[in-house]
Amino acid sequence: LDRSGKFWLGTTDGVYCYNGKVFTPFLDNYSIINKNRVHLKWTQCMLEDKSGNIWFGSWVKGNEGICRYDGKSISQYKPYGGGWIRHIIEDKNGDILCVTRLHGVCRFDGKTFTNFTEKGGIDNSSIDAILEDKAGNLWFGTEKGSGQLGEDGGLWRFDGKSFTTFTTKDGLVHNGVFFILEDRNGNIWVGTRNTGLCRYDPSAQLRAGGKTFTSFSE
Repeated sequence: LDRSGKFWLGTTDGVYCYNGKVFTPFLDNYSIINKNRVHLKWTQCMLEDKSGNIWFGSWVKGNEGICRYDGKSISQYKPYGGGWIRHIIEDKNGDILCVTRLHGVCRFDGKTFTNFTEKGGIDNSSIDAILEDKAGNLWFGTEKGSGQLGEDGGLWRFDGKSFTTFTTKDGLVHNGVFFILEDRNGNIWVGTRNTGLCRYDPSAQLRAGGKTFTSFSE
């Protein structure tokens, strides 16, 4: 849903727009400048940034990378040559962060893409989810780790300086993390493989004996 109230839907047959009455194939608008002739088929994720640009991330079968629509034209990018984009967010600085299949999380400042997760020990091919919380921390859900902890995957947090990982040793219900959400109280909810669900309470670390992770899985 964009700021004008229009719904954007990514499908295996391209992107469609819904205005509340009818569905319209986005690329049927022939006034759009599409120099790279992208098809936007197999669109896996989308984002409207603060400036009103619409970003599209392509699944592996589309292999079109990340595309930006500025209201007139479509620009196509492939971070480090990769065409599969798993997730897109805009951070508090206005940079675009995209989760790639083989090159970790890449930050786009409008000119270049830079991988910044590899230096934290996260396996480049393992990241499935990303979230920026209210405090500005970045969270990553992974399924395959660096091997440093003797475990695979887990939940990772980047505070701008250092990376911290949480696994089942810390109370995480499962190390395969697919979904991350922050609620209004600042708790981080984590959805994992095997229908796992748990909640991370940052304030618990400040309370003596506080339980950081609470499981809601049966």
